Amino acid sequence: MPFSCTTSTSVSCSELKRRSVYNYGKILQVCKYTIDVDMGLRNPIILILFATLLFVMIIIYMLSATANRSVAPISRSEYLKIASRLPVKYPKSCYVCQHDKQICNLVSTTEIHELQCQQRLPELFIIGAPRSGTNALGKFMDLHPSLVGASFGVNPGHEDGGDDIQNIAGIITHQMSYTTPGQISFLANPDFFTYDMKVLKQLSSLLKNDAKLIIILRNPIKRAISEYFHVKALMQQNPDVVRSEWIEREMVEFFENFEMRETFESTILDQDRIRQEIQLINTGLYVNHVTSYLDTFKLRQMLFLDGEVFIKDPLFVLREVEEFLHIPHFYESKHFSFTEEVGFHCANIPSRPDVRCIEHDEGTAHSNIDPTVLETLSDFYRPYTVHLQNLIGKRFSWTYSN
Repeated sequence: MPFSCTTSTSVSCSELKRRSVYNYGKILQVCKYTIDVDMGLRNPIILILFATLLFVMIIIYMLSATANRSVAPISRSEYLKIASRLPVKYPKSCYVCQHDKQICNLVSTTEIHELQCQQRLPELFIIGAPRSGTNALGKFMDLHPSLVGASFGVNPGHEDGGDDIQNIAGIITHQMSYTTPGQISFLANPDFFTYDMKVLKQLSSLLKNDAKLIIILRNPIKRAISEYFHVKALMQQNPDVVRSEWIEREMVEFFENFEMRETFESTILDQDRIRQEIQLINTGLYVNHVTSYLDTFKLRQMLFLDGEVFIKDPLFVLREVEEFLHIPHFYESKHFSFTEEVGFHCANIPSRPDVRCIEHDEGTAHSNIDPTVLETLSDFYRPYTVHLQNLIGKRFSWTYSN
């Protein structure tokens, strides 16, 4: 094949050929490659294939570069900001509220049938320790369109139902509010944490597999102080008022468990020994109660909330609840405002005028306690709190100050 090519250099192929036979061989290869490429680029099919291959190579390179690059995770605040912009459709309610009377009534009989409203056994239980904000949390949760709490203080039913768990379940269900299939029925009762733990554990056999527990706990020292003054106030009330809250036998047993004395310090101490056996102190040994529940329920079914955080920032805690239950975000900062008179936050949701502030006694200021007694209690509770944190994988805010 006669040698013929065109180069981009100023030296012709024939001149290079004359200079060196060795170089001629190499130039021949270069020129032949140039001829092949030139002919290929003039073929439209080859040109398209070449462009496609180049495009695919660029895409592969970009994907690999993205995969290898460290991407910062989205922050919680950014996630909530994005989620708040998405359209949300909440389930319809079985109740209609009258804003002028601040009450909510059941819808008409026709709507009850259409919405499939009925009283259902709870699938969510709030079992926080007494005086930790259990009832207040329940009231604020009831504001969410997807959540419906009991219409009033529900008696677990063990007195009227005996040991028959079916009867107890029927009594509880009969006291629940009406819900639609798209709503979650829940029951908030601090008694489940201590007194009625056995009832709830027995009830677990009738619950759905995805039934959940929310356990709200506060600083055990503050909890004990709050309960002491709460019980003391009950004992000082008119007997007729007390009997309206407790039947006589329960009232006697209730007060006997606390073994109340004149002062908080004398009640919890015998000389320098913490009276671990009395109700005021024993309730704060949270890890013992939680361990007992883990015999029946799995840890993934439980959400542990910090009662001290709830007092200061209910919105933060309620959003934890939303994420745990996988329900749409509803609560906003404008829904809550701190009230100096009560010492806690009050709700402000136009669609629910029936729920405003929690009971005043939840925020009552207590007398000063001897600092040395507080330090003794802190040392006593610390190992139990550490054990609990290791067990559930959550750190509580009060451990930073102990």
